[in-house]
Amino acid sequence: MPEGAERQIGTHSARLAFELLRIFFVFRIARVPTRCSFELLGTSGGVSVLNDFKVFAVLPSRDVVAARAWYQEKTDTSPTTEDPGGLWYECAEGTWFIITGSPFAGTAQNTAASFQVKNIENVMAEYKQRGVTFEEYDLPDFKTENGMFSMGPYKAAWFKDLDGNTIELTEVAEEA
Repeated sequence: MPEGAERQIGTHSARLAFELLRIFFVFRIARVPTRCSFELLGTSGGVSVLNDFKVFAVLPSRDVVAARAWYQEKTDTSPTTEDPGGLWYECAEGTWFIITGSPFAGTAQNTAASFQVKNIENVMAEYKQRGVTFEEYDLPDFKTENGMFSMGPYKAAWFKDLDGNTIELTEVAEEA
């Protein structure tokens, strides 16, 4: 065996193991049988389309340990599981968000994840008591008041997590 080959094989094996672990968790989330095919996953005219699949949000963090503590303290949320890829938080109806390490955390200027809530005012009040600061916007045709935007039955509020990821809370009133 050439010099250094054992280390390269070991590194390759570790990467392969990590990728297999990530695939396992993705399939676990999707609840897809291990003997999957495109027909089992969902197709439209023989081509897989994204709206046939479950989706989850991935939030980057410069410090995953600190992010875990922040989400626990500010939102009373704990990861369901942890793996080398990050912290996995199971939410309602089979949805997830994942916090994963990245040096690019907080660089996106858009909403990174949106949570559909009930009684948004109560959720906001609880989060404010925990130290969450809601964003204020004053743009043409888009203005928040006390951190909340309202338009007809739609209400929304945004805050930034520890890494600067913009998180949205949204509520759409049900029609009577």
